[in-house]
Amino acid sequence: MDMLSFPVATTRKEKIDIINEIKERLLIVHQDNIIAIGVYGSLGLESDMPYSDIELHVITTDDISIKSHEFIYDKFKIEVSAKQKKEFFKQAIEVDDSWAIKAGVFINIMPIHDTQNLFNEIKKLP
Repeated sequence: MDMLSFPVATTRKEKIDIINEIKERLLIVHQDNIIAIGVYGSLGLESDMPYSDIELHVITTDDISIKSHEFIYDKFKIEVSAKQKKEFFKQAIEVDDSWAIKAGVFINIMPIHDTQNLFNEIKKLP
């Protein structure tokens, strides 16, 4: 049996293709309960490299919860961070000892589905 040794080098196009596949699958299952899906981390910053992982925010309406997941799929390491809208905004404005480290995950987001312009709204928060 051949096993992949991770990490595996992938192109930006390969990463974007799998991101779009994940987006479509999430929207088929959860439909209007998903407000926004965005890419953060090095892909969101457009500074990804061949060994970069895929990190996604999935923002839902406040009346539904979707489980977050971290997994290997094919040759990709993927993290899906799912939060209700109110929780996402609460975390975005929270200032604590780790604020300087985590603020970028709320600011540097590449939207791939955003029905309410939520990611631009987050950037405007104090």
